[in-house]
Amino acid sequence: MRAFCIVALLALLILSPLASADTDAYPADGLILDMVCPTGGSEGFTLRNMSFSDADLADYHVTDWDGIISFTESFILSPGESITVLASEPEQWMQISDYVLQGDRGIVNDGFALNDRGDDIHVCRADGTIVDSFVYGDCEPCGLWAGKPFGTIGKCEFAVRNKGSSEPFDGEEWRIHVPGRTQYHFARTFEDCEVKPFSFPESDGEPVIEAIQQAEDSVLVSMYDMDDKVVASALRDACLEGLDIRLLIEGSPAGGMDTDELGILKALSMSGAEVQVIKSTDSYKRFSYLHSKYAIIDDETVIITSENWTESGFHSNRGWGAVVTDAEFADYMTAVFESDSHGSDIHDFDDLYPTAIPMILEPSDPVTADVRSYVADVTAVLSPDYSRETLMAFLDSAEERIYSQQLDVQHSWLFDEDSPLSVMKEKSELGLDVRLQVDVTYDSPYDDDTEDGYGIYTHYRDYGGIDMRYSVWDGTVHNKGVIVDDRVWLGSVNWTDSSLDENRELAVIIDSEGVADHYSELFLSDWGPVYNGNVNLDVRISESDGRTHLDASGSSVPFGSEFGWDLDGDGESEATGMTTDWTFYEATECTLTAVTPEGEVHSITFKVGSAEDDRSSGGFMDGPLKYIPAIALVAMIIAVKRIKTVR
Repeated sequence: MRAFCIVALLALLILSPLASADTDAYPADGLILDMVCPTGGSEGFTLRNMSFSDADLADYHVTDWDGIISFTESFILSPGESITVLASEPEQWMQISDYVLQGDRGIVNDGFALNDRGDDIHVCRADGTIVDSFVYGDCEPCGLWAGKPFGTIGKCEFAVRNKGSSEPFDGEEWRIHVPGRTQYHFARTFEDCEVKPFSFPESDGEPVIEAIQQAEDSVLVSMYDMDDKVVASALRDACLEGLDIRLLIEGSPAGGMDTDELGILKALSMSGAEVQVIKSTDSYKRFSYLHSKYAIIDDETVIITSENWTESGFHSNRGWGAVVTDAEFADYMTAVFESDSHGSDIHDFDDLYPTAIPMILEPSDPVTADVRSYVADVTAVLSPDYSRETLMAFLDSAEERIYSQQLDVQHSWLFDEDSPLSVMKEKSELGLDVRLQVDVTYDSPYDDDTEDGYGIYTHYRDYGGIDMRYSVWDGTVHNKGVIVDDRVWLGSVNWTDSSLDENRELAVIIDSEGVADHYSELFLSDWGPVYNGNVNLDVRISESDGRTHLDASGSSVPFGSEFGWDLDGDGESEATGMTTDWTFYEATECTLTAVTPEGEVHSITFKVGSAEDDRSSGGFMDGPLKYIPAIALVAMIIAVKRIKTVR
């Protein structure tokens, strides 16, 4: 019954006019095409009466110039009312309950059929006067249609009309709709929320685990990938305590669901959790990927992360997250979760994977996260609903700074005059502090791929426009974070067209100077050394739990310099990157080597494990041995390059 109500509500949202619709934008008759579906055996269209008086369809017909649909009996549409006319019973993915079939109620089809590749459809009065037109695909504009045809309408998709458009006869008034997707048109802001910001890997995911352990009634999780055993144990414990635990998981992640994830989901299902998988089995799937990474706790708290709940996401990736407590925001996200959890692409985990072997999960240890709390306004951002326009407006609002740290950036945006990169370039030209950092973990500077992170960096290096660096993080910079003045954008939305327009994603904009400063400090640390024109290597040494942390981020080196660490005095590099951790069992003389992009080799030696660390000033190593660390470093860098995969 609940599923039926949700489907009915979605159909109402799709097919009902907005109260603010501008009726002056529509034809004088007010009878318009509101939906066109050319694909599948249930092709059809929706007519809506946008006038202020009754319309009798017997006074009209619909044609594609090759055939005609006539209404031979009186068929009254009241103001605002619509009717969907289909060739046959609607397929399940269409989610249409209010319709009539051709042949019923005096509706006669004389050769009318919509072409999947492209066609035109017109509403005409009895005397042949055209009152509305729609042209799509490879068909030439005709009738009242102006400008380019609307794009191709894919399988399991509709073209639907944007209510209130001021351009009634061109493609700007229409958009693609996949049935079952939510239809939110504007970002919504929730005031005075409690916000706890945190980061990965510093937090090890403890704020997530703590929030789950403190749950009293329910935990709803929408996740692309989940294989972390600690968070799984916390969810299992919540199940055994009788809480309502529900998970919605992407069923076709890049590379497939691995054994650990299958084992965890099976264990949770056996413990009483409701585990659902979104996966296409009949060519219908509402999103390219369910790529979101959020959870709703007790109808009042929402956890949002850039990271999947995985071992690498929690413990090695660079990412941002926040715990937001606000009942209205939680209600908003619960409605999204419920909508996403119903549809013909939703399957019970046990039905899809009946032979999965459950993972043995130990009870979770109590976790207390040391996270500062702020009060802030929080704006929810959903893909594919409205994330693109919200991101553009967010960047355009900048007056002082834009810091963006991204896993991936759409290469074509370099040449798009209406993209996030174009806004950043404009702001940079106005004198704002604009910086972009992109991950290159799986990219290679030695191949012919010019569209990866290195390619984007090379473009800005050669042509200018944005101060850009690729990541120097030891692991993967999996973040999708942006700082604009005193506001922060964080969540699952990658800087790609598919993430903005096709995936289910969640991000939030947090309006808080304190939160912005928190993430700015992280960003600037990740940004790396600032070069003052003179190479100077500096090593900061600290101890924690028997491990020694070595940090060269205070060095002055040209961007693109490669760091290598000889940590046992054998003349070879045991680690690369700006920082490293090592266990020393005795006093050891170490060497930090930096190779500049021009091939210059600089080094500094220092002792670790002695009563007083001895660090010498930087400079060239003497003799032929100076090249040994550089050769070892380059060999290590080449060895670890891997092919970039979708994450």
